[in-house]
Amino acid sequence: MKIDNWESIGEREKLAETRIFSVYKQKKRSLISNKVSSFATVDAPDWVVCIPTYQKDGETYVIMVRQYRYGSASITLEFPCGTVEKGEEAVVAAKRELLEETGAKSTSEPIRLGSVSPNSAFMTNRSTIFLFEGVETVSGQDLDENEEIEIVHMKLDDVLRNYIADEKECDNSIMAVASFLFLRYKKMF
Repeated sequence: MKIDNWESIGEREKLAETRIFSVYKQKKRSLISNKVSSFATVDAPDWVVCIPTYQKDGETYVIMVRQYRYGSASITLEFPCGTVEKGEEAVVAAKRELLEETGAKSTSEPIRLGSVSPNSAFMTNRSTIFLFEGVETVSGQDLDENEEIEIVHMKLDDVLRNYIADEKECDNSIMAVASFLFLRYKKMF
């Protein structure tokens, strides 16, 4: 079967608005079959993920963060990450989020590893992943009102082997994608 886009019919209807996302309903028509259906989408701000690395005793370390996540009702281990504010460039948001969550800055410009859709079935936002090399701690944390974040320094090998997608503390799919993009960039597979 040939695939094509679906066209929007009428106006989008807002179903819900929260502090961090909005839910919309939209009728769409298939350009192949003329089938008409209603679809829900979640409009959320774009996200950034930071992979902050530094060298110590000849080994690469990563600064990770441990925090409580409301959606899964669990404590997770993740790369520092956050939302892009309206009108902000992703790279600027990544630098800001890294500094806020860990107090760290990079000695060089971050490297954009890629951008992915968190879930293209119903989400409209993107998540952009950045590699920060040569990071150093320059201040304390500057957390948002509901953030409680523990900073964790780990050897890169331990992060990639034992934590990413381990179905326990680090099961966030965006972190797994960030790890894949890092490995691809480093040509490690």
